[in-house]
Amino acid sequence: MALPVSGEISLDDVQTEFGGTNPIAISEYYGAAVGVPASGEISLSDFHGTSAILSGDIAIFAGGNEGSYVDTMEYVIITTNGNTNDFGNLIVASYACAATSNGSNGRGLVFDVSTTTKVQYVTINTRGNATTFGGLFVNRNKGGATSNGTANRGIYMGGSTTSGGAASNVIDYVTITTTGNAADLADLYAANRYQGVMSNATNNRAVSGGGGGSGVFCYKAISTTANCTAFASSPTRLSDPAYTSNGTGNRGLLAGGYEYDFTIHDNIEYITISTASSATTFGDLYTTVRTSSATSNGTSNKGVFGGGEVDWSSTRTNRIEHVTITSLGNASLFGTLSATRDGLSALSNK
Repeated sequence: MALPVSGEISLDDVQTEFGGTNPIAISEYYGAAVGVPASGEISLSDFHGTSAILSGDIAIFAGGNEGSYVDTMEYVIITTNGNTNDFGNLIVASYACAATSNGSNGRGLVFDVSTTTKVQYVTINTRGNATTFGGLFVNRNKGGATSNGTANRGIYMGGSTTSGGAASNVIDYVTITTTGNAADLADLYAANRYQGVMSNATNNRAVSGGGGGSGVFCYKAISTTANCTAFASSPTRLSDPAYTSNGTGNRGLLAGGYEYDFTIHDNIEYITISTASSATTFGDLYTTVRTSSATSNGTSNKGVFGGGEVDWSSTRTNRIEHVTITSLGNASLFGTLSATRDGLSALSNK
């Protein structure tokens, strides 16, 4: 229930709405909702009319590295450009994590199998902390996640079996609405890690590509146990890219990443997910970037890219950019994260 739009509000009222710990400190609620300051002067009157319940096209940015790994989760409303607000915290600080959701069904998953927590979940329209979901069939990190949207199957593709270890070809799956451990689903065409992953939602096709393993682009039907099939002609094989799509609109975007000679890119390319073909130039990001994150509001066609590392000297960005997925062109400024950060993940309720 939203807090009153006028009159007295106590710290107890704020804690009841947004959660938190005792003793209560108002500084705990910086950026708790749209209109609440993220830093500096803050007062109880800033919370008039605010709620932990969110509405609209919500994107969540989770985890990452700010010089040390963080458990931060922040959100934006995709249709409205602006800076992030606090969503809650992951169970543990997480880096090189991957995320997906079941779209408008409203559950998001964050995979960070470098930790003992493995897979965490959030209710996307309710601000709060993450909860344990389960584990993977094979423990690994630095893979990619996607889903078939409201059909409720989430998959985790590839990754590294240990930190800096060998690439994996394993694809695990979960039923997003049901907590528990993942099961073995199928195999990538070839072992891979640091790759991008996307899907066309309920159209049921997942695409994995780029990466620091084989780099092979491949696709599979999310709902079946069939292994991945290689693209006849692969797009550019970049490691640490950010992928997203407009869901059943069938257009996928590939942004940033780096080549095997360590050249970092700023280019955005697109593919038609239902057609295994080469990528085509879409436009450019503001700067070269890798270890960024991306998500979208599906068939409403707005894609957002957040954070990342712009060079090999640990220079991170807090910039969030956006594009219209159906219209070729360069990315524009959307807003900023609360801090410069790379190795984060992103998901949405679309």
